[in-house]
Amino acid sequence: MLALALCALAIPGALHAQQQPEWEMEALTDQGWAEFDFQTGLGRGTNGVMVKYGGAFLTADQVGVNQQTGDVTADGNVRIQNLDQIWVGEHIRYNFKTRQMEAEQFRTGKAPVFAAGEGLHGQLTNEVYYATNGVITTDDVSQPAFKVRAKYLKIIPGKRFEARHATLYVAGVPVFYFPYYTRSLEARSNNYSFTPGYRGIYGPFLLNRYTFFIDEYLDGIGHVDYRER
Repeated sequence: MLALALCALAIPGALHAQQQPEWEMEALTDQGWAEFDFQTGLGRGTNGVMVKYGGAFLTADQVGVNQQTGDVTADGNVRIQNLDQIWVGEHIRYNFKTRQMEAEQFRTGKAPVFAAGEGLHGQLTNEVYYATNGVITTDDVSQPAFKVRAKYLKIIPGKRFEARHATLYVAGVPVFYFPYYTRSLEARSNNYSFTPGYRGIYGPFLLNRYTFFIDEYLDGIGHVDYRER
């Protein structure tokens, strides 16, 4: 009876220990190195280092890790991946436990939508990120032909981008203003797309398409097309 009681007391502690993710640090190059002090809970590395905790990982030229708080300060070619959301920047402060993030400049994306901006900071309660001077595009290139530039950008990872005071640019030319613009990151989500161009029979044209999903089996597309002729 005593042995069973002791086992019963030990099981919750063992389960709690199993649920705690482990910290991992690894050098990515021959010149790279990483060290960790288990007494202080502090780690650091340089010349290419990868840090893992739970389902997220970070790579950078230099990192500083605080195991107790979960804070990581990363510099140089910083790349963070949590599930299928990727963040890129040159200097990022990230907390693996709370998902809070701060960056002067950043890029992020979840195909087929990508974004970039300045002054990124995160909100702890619901993992929402805010930025200024943001850009949203579906072109995964350094100079996208089609982009929406916004003064304020709200990012909800895995769900959607929201932009306010946004302007649509085509080949660097502003063509449309959106007081509010949103783009979903979820599968089978309502979305708007457009195709500008020129043809001899039509002249300049802008083809607009709105795709909507009512349920798992029913969806549709609405077209509104503008042509000079």
